[in-house]
Amino acid sequence: MSIVVALFVGMVISASEIVKDRNILKREAFLNLSYVSYINSKVVYLFALSFIQVFTYVLVANYLLKIENLNLSYIIILWTVACYANLTGLLISTILKSVTAIYIVIPFILIPQILLAGVVVNFDKLHHIAASQKYVPFIADVITSRWAFEALAINQYKNNEYQRLFFETDIKISACNYNLNIVFPDLIGLLNQTKSTVNDTTNNALITHNLNIVKSTLLQNDLVANFKDNKLLNTLSASNLTSGTLNKLYALIDSRKQQITKLKNSNTELKDSLIFNIVNVKGENFFTELKQTRFNQKLSDMVLNNNETTKSLIIKNQIIRKYQPIYQLPEHRFGRSHFYAPYKKLGEKYIPTEVFNTFLIWIFNFLLYITIASGILQKVQKK
Repeated sequence: MSIVVALFVGMVISASEIVKDRNILKREAFLNLSYVSYINSKVVYLFALSFIQVFTYVLVANYLLKIENLNLSYIIILWTVACYANLTGLLISTILKSVTAIYIVIPFILIPQILLAGVVVNFDKLHHIAASQKYVPFIADVITSRWAFEALAINQYKNNEYQRLFFETDIKISACNYNLNIVFPDLIGLLNQTKSTVNDTTNNALITHNLNIVKSTLLQNDLVANFKDNKLLNTLSASNLTSGTLNKLYALIDSRKQQITKLKNSNTELKDSLIFNIVNVKGENFFTELKQTRFNQKLSDMVLNNNETTKSLIIKNQIIRKYQPIYQLPEHRFGRSHFYAPYKKLGEKYIPTEVFNTFLIWIFNFLLYITIASGILQKVQKK
C-alpha cells in the first residue's frame, strides 16, 4: 500500500503541471527560452515536494507500526518510486491535452502496477506464455512496483536488528536443508526409476531425461566433490549406463549428503553460538524482546514461501527451487533472479537486492526524464 500511495500521489501532483502551462509555453516558444530548464524546474519542485510527503508518511507510518531503525531505507525506496511517479505524470502531461483526460488515464497506469507487483497475483500463476518458474517474468520486470515491493520486503526481512544477526548463516543452513531434504530425495527417486527400466530399450528417452536432470543438478549446484566425479557425470549417458554406473551415482550422492550434513551442523552450531553470546552478554530478556519487536511472522511466511506446499519443480532437465526464496542466491549473471532473491548477481559480484532494485528504478527515472526533456513525444505528435 505504501508503494501504491507513492505512485498515486506522485502522479496526481505532477500530471497537470505541463497541461496548465500549455498556453504560456506557446507564447514563450517565440522567445527561444530553454525547454530543458523549464522541465528541470518542474522536476526539482516535484522531487522536493515528494520527498517531504514521503518523509512525513514514513515517520508517521513506521512509528504507528513499530518498524524501527529502517526509516532511512524506507524513505529512499519510496521517494525513488514517488520520483518515478512524478516523471510519469509529467510524461502524461506532455501527451494529453486536458486535465480530465489525464485523471482518466492515471488509474489505467496504476492497475498494472498493483496487479504485477508480486502480491495480488503470484508470478507462478500467470498464464504460461507470460509466466516463468525460475525467474520473475519479463512482463513484471518493466513494472516499477515489482522492484520497489521486493526491495522493501527484502530490506525489512534481512536488515531488521534481529534477522541481520543470522541472515548469512541462515542462507547456508537453508541451502543445506534444501539439498538434504529436497534435491537428494528427488535425485534418488529419479535413479530408482532409471534402475527399474535400465534394461528396457524402449525407455531410452525416459532414462536420458532422468540422467540429464541428475547430471545438471549435481554439476550446477556444486555438488561434485572432485575431478573423478566430474568425469563420471560428463560421460554419463543412456547408451553406456550400467548397474555399476548407477551404484557410483548412488555412492556420489551419499558422499555429498554426508559432507553437506557436516556443513549444516557446523553452521547450526555457529548460529547457536551467536545466540548464546547475545544472551550471555545482554540477557535472555533482551534477546526475546528483540525477536518479538523486530521479527515479523507474516513477512517471514511470505518471503520464505511457507504457505506453498510445492518446494521444487522438475522442468525440462533441471530442478527449480521454490524452497525459501529469500535464502536462495541467484545464478543469472545479468541481474535476473527469482522473486525475493536476497541479492542480484552482476558478473561474479552479488549486490544487495534493495540497492540493485533502487538503482534500477533510478535508471527508469533517467529514461523518463530524457524522454520528457527531449520533447520527442511532442515532435511525434506534430508529425
